[in-house]
Amino acid sequence: MRFLLLILIFNACSNFVYSEPFDSLYTKKPKTRFEILKEFYWNKFQIDLNEAESDIELYAFIKRWYHTRYVLGGKSKWGTDCSGFTGLLCDSLYGFDLPRTAYDQYDPRFHVNKSDLKEGDLVFFKIGWNRYISHVGLYLGNHKFVHAAVWGGVIISDLREPYYARWYYAASRNIQYLKQIKSKGKEIKKIAIQVFENQLEAVF
Repeated sequence: MRFLLLILIFNACSNFVYSEPFDSLYTKKPKTRFEILKEFYWNKFQIDLNEAESDIELYAFIKRWYHTRYVLGGKSKWGTDCSGFTGLLCDSLYGFDLPRTAYDQYDPRFHVNKSDLKEGDLVFFKIGWNRYISHVGLYLGNHKFVHAAVWGGVIISDLREPYYARWYYAASRNIQYLKQIKSKGKEIKKIAIQVFENQLEAVF
């Protein structure tokens, strides 16, 4: 009887088929930083990141600050308001700050139409019956923008939502302009250093 039982166990084991090679459990590569971000933004917001075109540092920054609470006048991880957040973002990622208020961050010289919005544009709102700009966020793409909201803190919302569609006012591309100025400043500095070094070589 024992012999028969052993034969049955042996036959059952011999017929077992692995759906996946055992070694493959140890050869799966960990996800890259980009893959983690891409999965996060697509699953939660249907924002499809492109490794070649998307500003990956921007999206990594937003993910770190996501759900930071709203504090009027705040500008830190402890709490931030809308203009504090956009100012922090620019300072941390691009090395320059924006004016402190949403009203002052809007620059009509760099106005862009809503239909022409691109990643990195600032979007502005006049909420309620306010005569002045009272809220600001940063456009990401696919109608989504990141902002520090009174309810929810740092979140990503959709411009097509009735609330934001109603109070939307304007958009400006001043961040891109400031980035270009900074880039040109670096080039000018590099040229100036090279000229100075050439002058030194001529003297000595």
